[in-house]
Amino acid sequence: MTYRVQFDYSPVYELLLSFMIYSRRKWTRNLDIGNAWLKETDDRFGPKRKAASGACSEDTFDRLFLLAYVCPNKQDVPSFLDWLAGQSPGQLYELLSPQAIGSLPSDLGEDVERAVTLLRAWNELYFAAFLPEWDGIARASLAEKEAAYAPDPVSQVELATGGLVLEPNDRIKTIALIPGQHFRPLNLTATYRSLVIIIYPVDPPAAPDAPPTMVLRATRAMSDESRLRILRFLAPSPRSFTEVVAYTGLSKGTVHHHMMALRAAGLIRTHFVGDQYSQERFSIRLDGVEECTSALRTYMNE
Repeated sequence: MTYRVQFDYSPVYELLLSFMIYSRRKWTRNLDIGNAWLKETDDRFGPKRKAASGACSEDTFDRLFLLAYVCPNKQDVPSFLDWLAGQSPGQLYELLSPQAIGSLPSDLGEDVERAVTLLRAWNELYFAAFLPEWDGIARASLAEKEAAYAPDPVSQVELATGGLVLEPNDRIKTIALIPGQHFRPLNLTATYRSLVIIIYPVDPPAAPDAPPTMVLRATRAMSDESRLRILRFLAPSPRSFTEVVAYTGLSKGTVHHHMMALRAAGLIRTHFVGDQYSQERFSIRLDGVEECTSALRTYMNE
């Protein structure tokens, strides 16, 4: 049994994504925006910075993404936040229970109320100014991804995400693909009972005469001897992270760094297996090399 693929867009997803990165303050080292973005944004958030930092757990954000998905009125951020603020604790339980894995917290209503307060401030002080440019980029990406040919749902997800392979199982019924920018160059995945939400990275248009971002990522990733050896090791069949570590003889931290660079460049596939997609295996993605070559050829001939 396979799943259906659904493309979705609302500015609410990027609102949640950007605030999650800011408040959790743990991913920026591996993201394009970098640690400098945190420092720049701290100045905008001012006195509310301390209240925002770590105020919402990762589980809270998982629930917020799910609430955004089921919300009937998410065409704009204020409408979503007004809708969310108007839900009683009982209504929140009813909305989340069908997809929640594990028990919901007893203070769910208070948790969501606190999140709404912080998200209103985030929208006012940061996100509202970011949205106009992002909205056009996101909608263009969505149209492109929907139009791209893929022979089956698994290939459609892999193509849209640049390497995520979600093997079908008896539990997952829907994969929702959503464009995102703040988490570039990585995919963000949230898994629920029968739903997986994937926010895939979208690069903004390159400046005039600048090489495409994907070309820069791929050439940087392939400029390291250890990474080329890893790609060669992954060519025959999918391997586990433990197998890659054993093959290279490098530390887990170093291998993780190399694998992150290769994943960000779209040069390896990540195969998710198991009922909750908790197991990962990796294989080479030659499509990424071909996409880089094609983009480089286009850039050179412009």
